[in-house]
Amino acid sequence: MPFNISTSPENQALVKRLTQRMDLGTENHIALMALTYSLCQGHRLDLSQDLKPAGGKAYKAHILFGDYKAYYIALICQRYQIHKSDANVKKYLKLHIDDGLLRIHRFFEENKGASGADFLLESIGSGIYSTHEIQPLLEVDPNKMPPSKGKPCVEPLKHRGGEV
Repeated sequence: MPFNISTSPENQALVKRLTQRMDLGTENHIALMALTYSLCQGHRLDLSQDLKPAGGKAYKAHILFGDYKAYYIALICQRYQIHKSDANVKKYLKLHIDDGLLRIHRFFEENKGASGADFLLESIGSGIYSTHEIQPLLEVDPNKMPPSKGKPCVEPLKHRGGEV
């Protein structure tokens, strides 16, 4: 299903400035970086408090996400425990783009001489170090596993993708 996402009006100028500062070429790259940067921070945003009105830079989903639209939607669905058909998925995508733009802007405000490469190296480095702190979503306790009847599993597992 095609859809559009618009940043908040105050972030429209920020998109242009950050794109130029990071020498990215087209403006859709900074929006995608902002989305992933915000998601990587590990916090959940609140639609009722954090969502700003649209009216800024508009992106078509197929231009912004390319062939990876389902992947980014899945990231939102996992973070907020919602189904991919939930009406709020697009709002959360917008919310994280706006949040990420402000966070990237804050990075450059705090590091006046930093380049786009500096931002990327800092982000990649902190992402690598944070992988040591990630808690598994599901922990398996072998002591709580049902007893095996001694038969190997011979039937293929049925995948029910998209179910929550």
